Amino acid sequence: MSAPSQPLTYDQAVALATAMAARKTAPDPAGVVAGMAEKVIATRETTAAWAKNAIRRLWASVNPYDAMAVQAFAAQAATIMESAQTAAGRLAAAAQAQQLAALGIAVAAVPSLPLDVRAPAAVIKRGQLVLHQAASSVDYADAGPAVHVSKADMTTASIFQRPAAVYRYAKSIDAADPAALAGQRIDDLVDGNLMLAQRLAQQQVLVQAGAKVTGYRRVIHPELSRTGTCGMCIVAADRIYKVDKLMPIHPPTCKCTIAPVTDEHDPGDDANSIGLAQLYKDAGGNTVAHLKRTRYAIDEHGEFGPVLVPKSAYKPRKPRGRRK
Repeated sequence: MSAPSQPLTYDQAVALATAMAARKTAPDPAGVVAGMAEKVIATRETTAAWAKNAIRRLWASVNPYDAMAVQAFAAQAATIMESAQTAAGRLAAAAQAQQLAALGIAVAAVPSLPLDVRAPAAVIKRGQLVLHQAASSVDYADAGPAVHVSKADMTTASIFQRPAAVYRYAKSIDAADPAALAGQRIDDLVDGNLMLAQRLAQQQVLVQAGAKVTGYRRVIHPELSRTGTCGMCIVAADRIYKVDKLMPIHPPTCKCTIAPVTDEHDPGDDANSIGLAQLYKDAGGNTVAHLKRTRYAIDEHGEFGPVLVPKSAYKPRKPRGRRK
């Protein structure tokens, strides 16, 4: 190392020492992404467990064939979900603000979360990201043609009338356990709404950050997924999205979060690299090949907005014969 042409003044030396100390103590953006994601998902799961338990207790005394009783149950369930969505959304917003702070961007973590979080898309109005709620068609798995869903059908109070419909239909076809099917529908509704509240809150904070944030990246969390990160989420993590475009989710229990992208930083890419390295190390062999070759498409779901769907089934490559 060559000596400086002129000795540093006292003020210059202090400034240099301060800058070096700041570099040593500055938070690692990728580390912040991982740490905040753990808090976000843990809070969402704890909140989901509380909401499921509370709503199932209400459901236990409901007659699925009594329309008035079903409506009263749905209204009470919506009140519980309002508290749950607010808790999950506020934590997600605070975590996103912490990620931005690690990049030197100060923003208030003030999400504006509606009770009704189901919508096909979102738009920016007066500097805020808000849901664009409109009637649409929804394809339900193994349910025949697409179903028309009105704005009223998507409200949180309305969707909690669906467990009763599930029960009645299961009874009509002599299904083995209609009560269990209705209970599972309650769980799925809770998980879906909390996932949507998290997504909206995170992106609202990015929009509030303004032009400094050029986009965002999906961040996978193999360590938080009990059944492992799916191949579609892994492949989709390569994309950078505009802040006003809702992240395509993978319902019902997607563990992905998002990380801001700026002209200088892309901490989500670093976090994904760490996660993928460990994931591929643990998986090995054909599993890695399967994950890397997964292809996906984005389907515009009428209630969830953009969702990831398989584009084509993975087929293992046949071993090539040796050339003679």
